[in-house]
Amino acid sequence: MARHQAARCEPADLVAVIDLAFANLAPAERLWPRSQQTLRRRLDTVLERLGIRADLQDSELVRRRGRWASHRVMEIYLQEVSAIVFFPKLPLDVREKVLLVAQSLESILGKACAGWLVRGRVLLLALERKFRRTDLFAF
Repeated sequence: MARHQAARCEPADLVAVIDLAFANLAPAERLWPRSQQTLRRRLDTVLERLGIRADLQDSELVRRRGRWASHRVMEIYLQEVSAIVFFPKLPLDVREKVLLVAQSLESILGKACAGWLVRGRVLLLALERKFRRTDLFAF
């Protein structure tokens, strides 16, 4: 696993999700503090509820069948092709469900931001009250 990873994100809604999730993270904190297995299980649960069955290509089989400049180039290629080919092959009801969730993202994101702001204000007020009751700054 790489110590430093970078990604370029241009879609405004994706940038908003990333900002909401990671804006208050300290530089040394991990983006996902739990195991990779937990992350994978949660993603699989979301996909399952949408009706999507993860059917991934065997990258080793693809590597043996093709000539690739590197393993990384092949992985990028597989991700791009899978994204283009996968969605149209889904059953109509599943595609409609995925599009409904995608169209709801802005509303969900707005509610999440508002909820975090409210919880943040409540936390700040509680801390402020706590500090008033104690003489932390008395010398």
